[in-house]
Amino acid sequence: MRKIKRKIIIGFLTASILVSISACSGDKWQFSKTYQPEDVFSYTFDFLGKDVMPIGGYMAPTDGYAYGGVWYESKINNAQFALASEAGINLLYNTREDYNIVPEKVKQALSYAESNNIVYLFPDTGIINIRGGYVAEKDTISSRIQEYAEYLSFGGLTCIDEPGKNHFDLIGQANNRFAEALNEKSGTLYVNLFPSYASRGQLSGDEKDQSVDYNTYIESYIETCSPQYLSYDYYPFIGTTESMQYNIESTYFSNLNTVRSAAERNGIPFWVYIQAGGMWEGRTDVRIPNESEVLWQVNTGLACGAKGVQYFPYMQPPEWSDMDNEAGLINKFGQKNAMYYYAQKANRQIRAIDHVLMNACSTGVIVHGSSPASVYGEMKIESYRQLKSVTGDDALVGCFDYRGKSAFYVVSNSIIKEKAEITLKFDQKYCFDVTQRAQERSTTAKELKLKLAAGEGALVLPR
Repeated sequence: MRKIKRKIIIGFLTASILVSISACSGDKWQFSKTYQPEDVFSYTFDFLGKDVMPIGGYMAPTDGYAYGGVWYESKINNAQFALASEAGINLLYNTREDYNIVPEKVKQALSYAESNNIVYLFPDTGIINIRGGYVAEKDTISSRIQEYAEYLSFGGLTCIDEPGKNHFDLIGQANNRFAEALNEKSGTLYVNLFPSYASRGQLSGDEKDQSVDYNTYIESYIETCSPQYLSYDYYPFIGTTESMQYNIESTYFSNLNTVRSAAERNGIPFWVYIQAGGMWEGRTDVRIPNESEVLWQVNTGLACGAKGVQYFPYMQPPEWSDMDNEAGLINKFGQKNAMYYYAQKANRQIRAIDHVLMNACSTGVIVHGSSPASVYGEMKIESYRQLKSVTGDDALVGCFDYRGKSAFYVVSNSIIKEKAEITLKFDQKYCFDVTQRAQERSTTAKELKLKLAAGEGALVLPR
């Protein structure tokens, strides 16, 4: 894989290091274990800048085409890329315009992306075609890259979405050759993995092969492909909007825990997908999320240590849904949906706190009250350092070591309750910097009270 912009370590420190943090009262708190900067697993793109979290949109604006007897105008223009940037999207994935077929369209998109501070990924089957069983030699890849690497927005290529295990050997070969061909340039081959509710036939890539379980799938991918990050999708909201608390896939957190644990063991970050649509590809049981459900997905992912957030779909292609004006941030006519504003709100919060989260080690989550899906495994903890207990409404509290200090990401762990009141009880009085709705405030308390909307999150930094 590429040789720069990987801020990772292989494994955690085993030695305990004592660090003291001053409380407002002047007393000291000593931590039995802290982490060093090299313990932080994150990945970003040079073009975005240091410590900026990738916020992706799949799929990018596409060229014009006909579907169902209707012509849809090209969305590859500056106005559409500006809309993505205004929503807080800084990474767009194109899977439709192949550089091997329409190079001029890809270069147009790269130019518009660059003008709007967006990293752009696209396919080039002339050098890498995993489903077609082809990976070019290093020199051929290197020569092709020179045709578009001059664009600052070039972040790499979209390699394959939801591959089976039978594709891993070729992906690993492609990763190695692509990294060598980059020759110190920044870039990635983007691969996104299946969720845990995929069938064993999907995980293996062969319906006759039922031998691959999800843990094997994830571990085999890491071992064979040596990825820079783990990206996976999981779309939890099913059924209707009635009794929403229970219409959610039950394995949401267990899937997150599996990926999180594998990423931590192998010293790489993980990225999550956000369900921003529904009713796709004939799936009438997958509903379009509301605002609280979008916020809940984003904020629970961040609380559990995700270092990248991605929305599916960003722009809804005509063939993916009949829900013209609801699914995706942008509908098939190029217009904003309600989802656009939900994501924009979530992304503003991310941009206000990503400099902390990208430099923080996730140590676990505290669960208070009930949860839409069960949280268990090594990810679940009872308390952390100064924080002794949580009271009030349902909450999920992500616990982090941030450069030797504590950081807490508090989430209203409900998609129904409009106003939650959550109290963090500490061992003594502290000064706190609290970032909520992209606004920072400071306060002093021993019991910190937070008021959060459904699914909303707040970053709490004790000083």
